[in-house]
Amino acid sequence: MHLSTVAELVPAGVCVVARRSGWSPSMCIGIEKQVNGNVDYTNLFTGEKVHITPDSSLADDWECAPC
Repeated sequence: MHLSTVAELVPAGVCVVARRSGWSPSMCIGIEKQVNGNVDYTNLFTGEKVHITPDSSLADDWECAPC
């Protein structure tokens, strides 16, 4: 699944947990779409913002689930 597709389809205010299939569980990120349409990516364990590159968001090995 492409992360860019997930981020586009998530309604505002909804959180989704995502990780790439090769990442360790500690690299899970939270995806939350704001009311203004901006998407925030946050490391669920550290709370730090995560920068997702365009190439990474288009990879097809993302696993996602609702929070």
